[in-house]
Amino acid sequence: MGDIYLDFLQETVEIDLISASLASELILEFGEYPVTVTAGQADSAFSIKEIDYSVLAADLGVGKTIGMTHPTEDRTFTLPAIISGMIAPITLAKLGAGKLIIDGDASDYVGFGVEGGSIYNDTDQVYVSVTLQPVFSIKRWILLNMVGSWRRS
Repeated sequence: MGDIYLDFLQETVEIDLISASLASELILEFGEYPVTVTAGQADSAFSIKEIDYSVLAADLGVGKTIGMTHPTEDRTFTLPAIISGMIAPITLAKLGAGKLIIDGDASDYVGFGVEGGSIYNDTDQVYVSVTLQPVFSIKRWILLNMVGSWRRS
């Protein structure tokens, strides 16, 4: 699995990706943070969203991360309904100081939240993330990893 390095103290983000079409290094800017993308040996993907986004089953996968940039506005990732056979995890990240909400389907649980509820981060932390794995038998997105402070609503 590839590595994702996020170091906002140095205002640099390095992400290992695998893709024959990528140059050996690509530098992007999201707000005030330059992002360096380096081709690697992993099955990884990193994408950036700037508005509310409904996560698709195709977005799930080991090493896949979706980041949300929003310096001051509230933004929401909406998770797909958990179905039989859905087992791939997803990492969702906040790249900014606004509020990020991760909302589940009406019949699913998200992490330590309640049925149909959500989890959120509304701190001034510039980078926070959560890695979630769907478990069909209990209709819950379980927390595999958390960076930052998350609350349930």
